[in-house]
Amino acid sequence: MMDFYGENELKKIFSNQKNVQVFDKIDDDNFIRNFKEQNFGVALWKYFLIAALVFLAIEIAIVRFMKG
Repeated sequence: MMDFYGENELKKIFSNQKNVQVFDKIDDDNFIRNFKEQNFGVALWKYFLIAALVFLAIEIAIVRFMKG
């Protein structure tokens, strides 16, 4: 038979370690949002993709106007 630690036991074991966080409820949307914010941060790839397309359009415009 398997034995599991409870919430209070885990909090007591990891109380002096700053890099460990014990979540008591993982069923709600608040947990998912907090977990994503803490571990993934802001997805910047969208902004870099938009910036690359804008700079590509500017480069095309410069090349076309410099020829004529």
